[in-house]
Formats: sequence, C-alpha cells, structure tokens
Amino acid sequence: MAMSAFSGFRDTVTLNEDIDRLKQNVRTAQRASLFLERDQDERWIYGIGLDFSQVENDGTYRIFKWCAPFNDYGDTLSKQAIPNYDPAFAVSPTNGNLGSYTSESKCRLGVAISELIKTEAFDERISSNFNISLTDLGIAGTPSYVLFESVSGKTFFYNLQGNIINYSGQAEMSSSPDNFVLEITSPNTGRIKTVTIFNISGKMKVEDRKI
Repeated sequence: MAMSAFSGFRDTVTLNEDIDRLKQNVRTAQRASLFLERDQDERWIYGIGLDFSQVENDGTYRIFKWCAPFNDYGDTLSKQAIPNYDPAFAVSPTNGNLGSYTSESKCRLGVAISELIKTEAFDERISSNFNISLTDLGIAGTPSYVLFESVSGKTFFYNLQGNIINYSGQAEMSSSPDNFVLEITSPNTGRIKTVTIFNISGKMKVEDRKI
C-alpha cells in the first residue's frame, strides 16, 4: 500500500511538472512569434510552433519555425488570412498548408519548409508513465501542429499531413472552429489532464478530472 501511494504521489508531481513545462513552451513559442528575431541571412518566417506529431508515440514534442521562400514581409503569401496562402488558388498541399517538416532544413536556403528553433536537445518529453492522446476530428484529421503566426501571434492548427484545420478551400474560417486538445492519463492516479489550446487566440486551459 505504501509503495502504491508513493507511485501515485510521484506520478502526480511528474504530471504537474510536465504540464507546467508544456504551458511554458507554448507561451515561449507564441511570444517568440510576436517578437520575431531573424538572423541577417534568414528568410521571412511564417510562424513559430510546436510539433506534436510524435507525442502519442513516445511523449516527445518540439518547437520549430516555418520559413518562407522570400526574404521579407510584404509578399502576397505573407498578407493573407492564413500563412503561405495565395488567394489566386484554392488551399492545397502546396498552398496554405504547412508543407514538409524536417529538422535538417535551413531557413536561409529560401524554401518554404520548417526548421527547429533550437537544437535536437530541445526536444521535450512527457513522461512515459502516462498515456497521451490527441483529439481526432474525423475528416479534418488529428491536430498535430500548433503554429503561432509571426508578428500577429494568431494560432493555427494543422493535422498530421500538415493540412490546415478550421479553414475552407478559400481560406475562410469555420463558423465553429475546433481547438487543439491533448489528454494525458495517469493510470496510477486515475486522473486525466486535458490541455486545450484555443483557435486564433492561443490561450490555454488545463482541466483535471477523475477517470
């Protein structure tokens, strides 16, 4: 009984620490997007976000930045309702979506792909003691990337394929947009922490309930 109580206490502490670190990383990414700093040889950055594509598998997530193919703000693709969108065409895998994401790509190469803000060591991990799940939205897919737009800080969600969620083919936002929801379950304590990041505003809410 003592061992069971200790395991439950330890998991409670670890879970709270993981949630606090996640909240801090979300705030860091959004703040970085609002007060964007670029190297002199870097292209324009569409936004800064968090990659949750592996979080259900091993608990890891990372911060990344998404770079544009042009040098500075002012291009058509930087002035639309969603990043990387050309209004002359419908939203497609190459128009208004996240595109390819690799940690090896460099913003200074001038291609519309993402790059980690920090090194591989920045990868964060939610404890393996917990079960982690992202909310499946059905046809829209599972939100796997959270992006904060440069300068505006607006929040956008993309599914595992990098396709934007909550927007039509003409980049019009849904009248009832979905939020990003991540659930962390602690088997030893029988509790679930639900982390919600809200569409557009990027505000966060953490809820705690018993299984």
